[in-house]
Amino acid sequence: FFSTAGHGRVSHAGIYVGDGRFVHAPSSGGTVRLDSVDAKYWNKAYLQAKRVLNSETLVVNP
Repeated sequence: FFSTAGHGRVSHAGIYVGDGRFVHAPSSGGTVRLDSVDAKYWNKAYLQAKRVLNSETLVVNP
């Protein structure tokens, strides 16, 4: 979760895909992108992360 508006509240979300990268749509109706969480802009806007599924329920390439 990110605060791109600078108010400390969630204003943007992405899905972490590993190797320091996350997938997201930078704007409403915009093209989905793959960006680095280490990029200066996203690093500054980062608020927190949450795990939706635990590893026991996650199926990878069945």
